[in-house]
Amino acid sequence: MKNSLGLIILLFLTLVLFQSKSYGNFICATNDDGAILVDDVGDGDITSFALATNPTVFDKGGSAGSHSCLVTPDIYNITLYKLGICTENPSLATPDDAHTNTVIADLSSCTTIYEDSAGKSLDLKPDNADIDLLEGDLVIPIGTYKYMFGLMSSHIRLKHIQKYIEVNSDGSTQDALITGYHPTDNVKTNNRGTVCYTGKDVNGNTFTTNIRGELQAPNANPAFTTLHGINLPTTWPGVPTRAKYRCGTLAEANAGNDFTTSIINNFGRRMWQSVSSVDYTNYRNAVTDVTSSAFPGITQSFYLLKDDNVTISDTAENARRILGVQDHDDPLIISENTVGLKLLFKTNNSISTQIGQGPDDRGENRDEILMAQEMQAQSFSMLIQTKTRRARGAWR
Repeated sequence: MKNSLGLIILLFLTLVLFQSKSYGNFICATNDDGAILVDDVGDGDITSFALATNPTVFDKGGSAGSHSCLVTPDIYNITLYKLGICTENPSLATPDDAHTNTVIADLSSCTTIYEDSAGKSLDLKPDNADIDLLEGDLVIPIGTYKYMFGLMSSHIRLKHIQKYIEVNSDGSTQDALITGYHPTDNVKTNNRGTVCYTGKDVNGNTFTTNIRGELQAPNANPAFTTLHGINLPTTWPGVPTRAKYRCGTLAEANAGNDFTTSIINNFGRRMWQSVSSVDYTNYRNAVTDVTSSAFPGITQSFYLLKDDNVTISDTAENARRILGVQDHDDPLIISENTVGLKLLFKTNNSISTQIGQGPDDRGENRDEILMAQEMQAQSFSMLIQTKTRRARGAWR
């Protein structure tokens, strides 16, 4: 329906999560049920994982004692504030490569198609269920839109249950035992299970991680002990007392499964240097020209903003929003025949689940034990499809 100003009235906007196969260097081999394959051979060997591209060779892990697998979360929760499409590149100006950068995306050519100043919580699940974002009609100028943006909270919540399968030398399999979170004990065989899951600690607190693994520096001036009001850990995760998710039976996982939170607070290097030193010049509030084989045809840029949803952040503490901008090889075309839009989020392989085998410690052969460490959010991509009259109702 076209009016005298050359605008098109779009009848509805829905949101749906979409999945597609993608394989990369950090995607672990799984069986048909999605269980991660491991080969816990012991005897000092800490290479226990295989890549999806080479599922019979278990040579990943390394001397550091940890390996991160990219998996698709059961729920990837975001708080969405704003969404729009653009005719010009919002990221045309390159941010300064310094912690004092003030260059931000220019949204002046963009048309806002969704906005909620309070933020709308969205549970993204791999079940293709539509979520209505708008009530009533939406008006968008006819045109070609090669770019889009989304503004959301820098706190991403994840909910996931993950099973592990051990592959024996004869090719047979069995449930693999993983050591997860324990509130007080470092004994390697405590709190083991065949299923690991996100859940709260024994005090009912949500496990929280940050993208650069910042630790407490209580002796720094000023002291650095919290991030966004949340206490930072005092040491790296990797042994049971500091693991960031639980392991147990499937029944325990189903009963105790809850959200964990990933804070995206810094695109630069880790600021923590020691218990008495923090290098704030390692902070970066923008990263541009990001490409991935998981998101073909899309180039992404990300900016950290303050909670006013407008101003670019200047510290990790006030980095409360993520502004994501995408450049699409195939532009979105709005014509007089367009009658609807559908927004799609792609979150497959968008969390990193870290499993480690630590060095021998406390008189125990810890390199023979698989230990849960943390689950951390990774990036996702967005896509908009149109519905036109001539397509007879099909999404394009």
